[in-house]
Amino acid sequence: MTSTTDVYGKTTRAEYTPASGAIVTKVTTTNTLGHTSTNEMDPGRGLPVAQEDANKRRTVMRYDALGRLTQAWSPDRDPATMTPDAGDTPTKAILDAQGRKTELLQFAGEDPTGPVAHSTKYAYTPKGQLDSVTDQSGSVWSYKYDMRGRPIEVNDPDKGTTRTTYDIGDRIQTVTDARGKTVAFAC
Repeated sequence: MTSTTDVYGKTTRAEYTPASGAIVTKVTTTNTLGHTSTNEMDPGRGLPVAQEDANKRRTVMRYDALGRLTQAWSPDRDPATMTPDAGDTPTKAILDAQGRKTELLQFAGEDPTGPVAHSTKYAYTPKGQLDSVTDQSGSVWSYKYDMRGRPIEVNDPDKGTTRTTYDIGDRIQTVTDARGKTVAFAC
């Protein structure tokens, strides 16, 4: 058991399992209000595999072979599933290892485990910027960026292509829509 005391005299305690002589598999922390949280650790990596807060809500984590977080299950739900308010559409987001949404599922009815009504897929550039969005009917929205990572072209199946240019100070200089109409910004 170890503890720390802040400048106001409040003490936070941490208890390690096992207490000594072996690799830690569990850390229980009690704050100054007496609230306890627990981290279960992977003894091979020292990474948390489960966390339980003071309200006994449990979050579970999974990692790839390199120790990078690949999935996290929030308390009382599966990975990234959202339960909507009454009358809203239940959705589920599928995330990649970087936490980016790769697919959004919208369910028919009120059950987030029922049949999928709509699916939208997301792709990213090697730099992590949004590259394209594809809806269920196959319509594709695509995005291009300059070397500085600024969006320079958006291809929209409904509106056409919009191009953007920038000045040396990274401010938008012009925006040209699919009709060839250009709006220039003065700085």
